[in-house]
Amino acid sequence: MYHNDVLLTAYAPLGSGDRPPALKSEDEPSLLQNPIVIETANKNHCTPAQVLIRWAMERGTSVIPKTVNPDRLAENLNALDISLSPEDMQSLASLDQHRRYIRGNFWTAPGSPYTYENLWDEAV
Repeated sequence: MYHNDVLLTAYAPLGSGDRPPALKSEDEPSLLQNPIVIETANKNHCTPAQVLIRWAMERGTSVIPKTVNPDRLAENLNALDISLSPEDMQSLASLDQHRRYIRGNFWTAPGSPYTYENLWDEAV
C-alpha cells in the first residue's frame, strides 16, 4: 500500500525460517505452517509460499523472497499466476499479529545511532 508515496518492500516475506537461531524469537510461529495459509494454498492449488507472495503483491507490496533453489525460484515466480479471492485476502489479513520476524536488533550495536525503539513506529 502506498502511504506518503512510499512503496513498501517485504524483506523475507516467507518468514526467513532458515536464519540462525540467535536471530529468532523463541515463540516465533511459522508462516509456511500456518493453518489459514495452508488452507488457502489447498483451496487455490498452490503452495503456502505462493499464497504469501501473492498476498503481499495483492496488497501492493514489493516482495523479495530469497532462494538459491531453482525449483523454488520457479515456484515463487508462478505466484504471479495465482488469483486470491477477496475472502482469501480477508482471511489472510486476519493473521496480523503486529510481529516482525526480522527485528533489526543487529543495527543497534553500541555506538550505532539507532535504537530498537527508533527503528520502527513502535516497539514490538
